[in-house]
Amino acid sequence: MFKFFYKYNKIILAVGGSILMVLFLLPSATNLFQPGRDDMSVGTLGGRDLTLADVDRADAEVQLLTDLGLQVPVGRENTGVHWLLMLEEARRQGLYGSRAASEQIIDQFQVSPARLNAVHKRYRITDETLYASLNHYGMVLQLWNLTMGQSRISEPRVRHLARDLISTVTVRVLAVPADLLAEDMETPADEQLQKHFETNRADIPGSSKPYGFGYRLPDAVKLEYLRFPLERIKESIQITDVDANDYYLNHPGQFLPEPEETEDESADASPTPDPTKPLPYTEVRAKAFELATTEKAEALRERMVKFASGLLGEKEMKLPRDGETGYLKLPGGFLPYELEVVAEAVQKEFGVLPDIERYDEKWLKVPQGITGMPDIGDATLTVGSGSAAQSYPLWYYLASVRELNPATDHPLLSLRLQTKAAGRPITDASGDGYIVRVLDAEPSGVPASLDQVRETVIRDAKQLAAYNKLAESMGDWLSAAQRDGLDALAKNRSERYETGMSPMAIRPFQRRTIDYQSGRILVPSLPRIGQSELFVDRVFEQAKSLDKIGDPASESDEAYFVVSLDSQLTHYIIHLKNYKAPTRQEYEQMKFIAGILIQRMEAAQAMTGAHPFSMEALAKRVGYVTLEHEQTEGKNDKEDEPAA
Repeated sequence: MFKFFYKYNKIILAVGGSILMVLFLLPSATNLFQPGRDDMSVGTLGGRDLTLADVDRADAEVQLLTDLGLQVPVGRENTGVHWLLMLEEARRQGLYGSRAASEQIIDQFQVSPARLNAVHKRYRITDETLYASLNHYGMVLQLWNLTMGQSRISEPRVRHLARDLISTVTVRVLAVPADLLAEDMETPADEQLQKHFETNRADIPGSSKPYGFGYRLPDAVKLEYLRFPLERIKESIQITDVDANDYYLNHPGQFLPEPEETEDESADASPTPDPTKPLPYTEVRAKAFELATTEKAEALRERMVKFASGLLGEKEMKLPRDGETGYLKLPGGFLPYELEVVAEAVQKEFGVLPDIERYDEKWLKVPQGITGMPDIGDATLTVGSGSAAQSYPLWYYLASVRELNPATDHPLLSLRLQTKAAGRPITDASGDGYIVRVLDAEPSGVPASLDQVRETVIRDAKQLAAYNKLAESMGDWLSAAQRDGLDALAKNRSERYETGMSPMAIRPFQRRTIDYQSGRILVPSLPRIGQSELFVDRVFEQAKSLDKIGDPASESDEAYFVVSLDSQLTHYIIHLKNYKAPTRQEYEQMKFIAGILIQRMEAAQAMTGAHPFSMEALAKRVGYVTLEHEQTEGKNDKEDEPAA
């Protein structure tokens, strides 16, 4: 793999540099290359202890090499351990690094002096440490080439991907959904409904093949909340010229002149304001009043929310917590403060009455029922502060409530959200504040009987029957399209089915696209159709089979065809308008990028057990045993001992 990069490094840097970057989260550089941790063992490597400090240093080294723009073939999980295993195998193979080899790496991968200097400053390291890391990289580079040999990718594979990334097609489509006939279908007998229900009862909606039916009940909650409307709070704020002027002086960057485009270059033209200096206060007085009012209102909102949270938590603070889980031990019949009592106390203290909303009669599905709520649906919870702050949507926070049995790795689990206890304050895009309390929660599960989801099962059964009936008539639809065109077909069928139908033009699209942030190869997302590999591949196969499609005016019968997407219960009549193959120059240029992408995928396979440089394969070869495995083995050995 690395020989490929050596050979084409200039082209790679020019057209594919962003693809080569393996994305890692770079933590603060203050502790890089400093052990700073107890010598706790995480396992043994070749009979010697591997400590947390060893892993920390390896993680830091991978981060440094990545920051230099070098591709490090390790997984995103257990990165440090993975790197140490590769270095161990390189040493056992008798491989070593040198200053000359490190300088060659810098030259071959065109690591600029500016980047080297930036890394020096960022990580606060010496030349000796930097070149030690580059020596390690050189050892792994040699190991990879010895083990993998010349690039494992084939020329045909590169050619096919290059064509997929450049070739484009243009189509018009007429969607024929099952909805056209669904209402006319008879309701199936209970025996058929029960059979349909049993087949898909445990599936998550949208997950089963091929139609996506599923009747597993989602997580659901009942809740209530206090809302602190920012606009109402602003109405209670009184701002003076002194306040507005103070805001103006403290936030000059918010009052800079807007850039103006003018064609008047005469000497009489009015002078352009200095874009680096704020406009005079008299010109922006109204804006200063508005911004100062908003600032004070937001501060008041925070005090109101804090006051309300304190009242809601008074009873909870007196309750003990479970020593193992950290959740409150709520006694039977526990009654928290009513929101009405808290709202009145807030109004008495601050002169503004919060709103109260309660959804206690109908279950709200998570996430669909939450994101669709009119006011609080887009609210977010912010955890942390400054550059470490992270925001989570409300539905994701609610999914962590204890009674929904959230996953043990849910990032918000430590907030210990549970029913009947007030949650953390949240805000929405308009600046309104909220305090939410989950009243009840029902975890996802398989419905006990057909009756729980009967309406959904009937709808799906009728949709499937309509889809199958339309499939029988697709030959007739296709013949009409070939004879009269899509527009005439749509007009005719719209009158027949008393519904609006019209063809949709889809702009030119490729068979595959590149996500330049991750370097992944994706199926393009098309209007209405979405990401459908079946649809895209079928269109391109049809396009390449026709000689005349290069002419947009082609109206051959073969330019019309049908693609049926079971997952959407929709048939598509397609008119292939144009197929554009790549030019020789485009093709040759894209071959390099295609090669890079395939090499990246090859390296990414190191995350799986099938690759010779996976964690599993390396661990077996170099004798790495995790601490957990050692403890398990020791326990098993004791269990195997004969009883006294």
